[in-house]
Amino acid sequence: MTADLLPGQRYSAVVAQGVRMRAMKKVLNEVRKERWRQDAKWGVQNHPPLYWLGILGEEFGEVSKAMIEDQPRSTREELIQVAAVAVAAVECGDRMEWWREDEEAPDA
Repeated sequence: MTADLLPGQRYSAVVAQGVRMRAMKKVLNEVRKERWRQDAKWGVQNHPPLYWLGILGEEFGEVSKAMIEDQPRSTREELIQVAAVAVAAVECGDRMEWWREDEEAPDA
């Protein structure tokens, strides 16, 4: 294992990095599953950017409510939903080519 260490990197830092990577992978898998659930429920969503802002705002409001009401499990679930909605918005933007910078970019 020490052969994989970068110069100056300690073994404990490598272990900590591995723990963080596993935690990130677990969360991203939950976001992916939530995206699948959303698509199964609503189908592919192609909304203009401001509509996505409204959806994200509503989801953020649910996170805020759960936090204010001191509901940690609900807070976590709502944060996963916020992340999944953000991913859905990016997917839509990619499909609709929102990111194009030329003058032929579609109106959203």
